[in-house]
Amino acid sequence: MNVVELVKASLLPELKQNFDDIPITPEHFEEYVKIVELNLRVLFKFLSEQPRDYWTSTEEKLEFDTYLILLLCEVTASNTYHKISNEEMVRHANLLLNSHKPMEPEVEDKIFSYYQAKLEQNVWKTQYGAINGFLRYIEFRYSQENKMKMNWMNFCLAIGLRLRESVETVFKHISLKIFKALLQFSEPSKIKDTNIHSVIYDAVYKDVHYMSSEEATTDIWTCLSICVKFYENIDSTNWSYVDDMIEVLMRNIPINANDLISLSLLRSVTKLGYFFSTNCADIERAIAVDFKNEKELDECRSCCRNNNSRTTLRWAKSILELFVVESYKLLSKQDLCVQLLEEIHRCYMVYILAIPLSIVELHLITFFEKFITVLMEVMVLNEKDEKIAQLIKALLTTFLHHLQNSSCEINEKLLCIQQSLLKLIKLDFFM
Repeated sequence: MNVVELVKASLLPELKQNFDDIPITPEHFEEYVKIVELNLRVLFKFLSEQPRDYWTSTEEKLEFDTYLILLLCEVTASNTYHKISNEEMVRHANLLLNSHKPMEPEVEDKIFSYYQAKLEQNVWKTQYGAINGFLRYIEFRYSQENKMKMNWMNFCLAIGLRLRESVETVFKHISLKIFKALLQFSEPSKIKDTNIHSVIYDAVYKDVHYMSSEEATTDIWTCLSICVKFYENIDSTNWSYVDDMIEVLMRNIPINANDLISLSLLRSVTKLGYFFSTNCADIERAIAVDFKNEKELDECRSCCRNNNSRTTLRWAKSILELFVVESYKLLSKQDLCVQLLEEIHRCYMVYILAIPLSIVELHLITFFEKFITVLMEVMVLNEKDEKIAQLIKALLTTFLHHLQNSSCEINEKLLCIQQSLLKLIKLDFFM
C-alpha cells in the first residue's frame, strides 16, 4: 500500500446504518481508533524521512495533501466518538495540519468536492467522520481571516441546516458551530447581502428550549446575538428580537434542572442588557472585572452607570425578581455559589445601576429585603470561605454605591437599607 492509499484508508469509513436509526457510542469506534493510531505513526515517520523527489507528479502530491488534510481534520476534531487518546499524537497532528496554511487552490477545490459528495442529502447520516472533519476544516481554514468564499458560505449554510434534521442533539450542536464559523469568518457585507443571518436566526431560535449542555446553550445564544448584530439600524425589529430573546431566557432560567445551563442563560441575559448601549464595547470590557480588585470594580460601576440601553428599564423588575428566585442556589455547592454571585453582580451592574432610584425604588426595596437575607445565610454557611466573603462584600458595596449615588432624594426605607449595608460591610466576616 502506497502512502496515498494509507491516508485514504485511515479516514473513518461510512457507517453501515444511519446514526438516527441506531445511536452511536464511543465503543463503536474502538477498533478504528487502534488502527488509525498505528497508521498515523507510520505516516508521521514517512513525513519526517520523506525525500524531496519522492513525488513523481504534481497531481500525486496534490492528492496526498488533500487526503492528508482531510484525515488530520478528522483526527483533531474535538468531542468526537472516535477521539484519539494519545495527546502527543493529537498535538503533532495539529501542528502538521497548521503547516498546510496557506494551501494550494487546487487542494481546496478537491476538499470542497470531497465534502460535497460525502455530505449529500441521501448519504450524510452515515458520514460521521466527514461531518466532524468538515467543522474542523472550516475552523482551521478560516479562523484567522474573514474571507470565506461564496461557494463555501452557501455550502456551510446548507450543511448546517441539514444537520438540524437529525434527532441526535450532538449533530444540532455541530450545526451551531458551523453557523458560528460562517457568521464569524465571512465578510459581513456578504452575510447581509444574502440574508444568511436571518436564515440562521430562524433555524437556531427553534431550539432555544432544547439545550443538551452548557456549551450548546452558550453557542445557541452567541449565534443568535451575532445574527441580530447584522441588522444595522436600531429599529423596532431589532428591539423585538432582543426582547424575544430575553423573554425566553428569563423563562428558561428558573425551570432548567441543570444549574450550569441556567448560569449560562443568565450570562446571556447580562450580555443582552447592554446590547444597544452606545458604550456597549466599554461595558463588555468592564464587566470582565477581577472581583478582588476594588479599583477595577469601581471603574466597572462607573461604566455601567452610563448604560443607556432602554432594555434595562423594561426588564429591571423581572431581573430583580429573578435574582430572588435563583438565590436559593447560592446555598448549594461552593463553586456554583461563586459563579452565581459573580454573574448576579455583573447582571445587577448592567441592568440596575443606570436606572434612577426614583424609577426602581419600590422594586429595589422588595429585592433588598429578600436577597440580602439569603446572602446572610450564605455567609453563615461559608463562614471560612474567603473568596465567597470577598464576592458578597463586593456585591453589597455595589448595592451601597447605587443608593449613595442617587441624584434624587432617597426613599426612607432605602435609607434604612443603606445604613444596614454600611454596618454589614464592617462585619468581621469581611475582614
